[in-house]
Amino acid sequence: MKYKSIILAVLSLFVLMTGFFSLYEGSALTDDTEQWKYTAVISQMMNEGEVLQKSEISQLDFFLYAIKFRPFFPASMIVFILLMMFVAVFPFLHRKTSGSVMVVYLLLFLVSLTVQPAEKGTASFLDALRYSSLLLLCLSTFILVKSPTLFNRKVVNE
Repeated sequence: MKYKSIILAVLSLFVLMTGFFSLYEGSALTDDTEQWKYTAVISQMMNEGEVLQKSEISQLDFFLYAIKFRPFFPASMIVFILLMMFVAVFPFLHRKTSGSVMVVYLLLFLVSLTVQPAEKGTASFLDALRYSSLLLLCLSTFILVKSPTLFNRKVVNE
């Protein structure tokens, strides 16, 4: 249990760091007024119309801009979040909870297959999402199949 807490703390730190870096890189949207129409969609919904000033741009639009044009940190962040889910659930919880996390991995994988990206950055982000969710889905399936407590619903590693 001690190692699980340390691993989750380190992964949380990585998620925070990559989140801040994504916001920093996405803040370039404030200087790119041509992209306000296409990327600042959340701000347009919040303001019920067109974005006219830098101060009207939402922080979530910074993430969208970073995903579209500088995808390294947003892709890293999503991989670290998926790893946190994996470490938090496998192999420490019941099979029911593990199954729900596996469904999340499967849905993320299927969504990454169906979305058609317009920019190279978005394609890179979706590739990271696709391969990390598929890898964790396969690893989760392997753990559940090889688990000695698969059929008797006991907690593993008490």
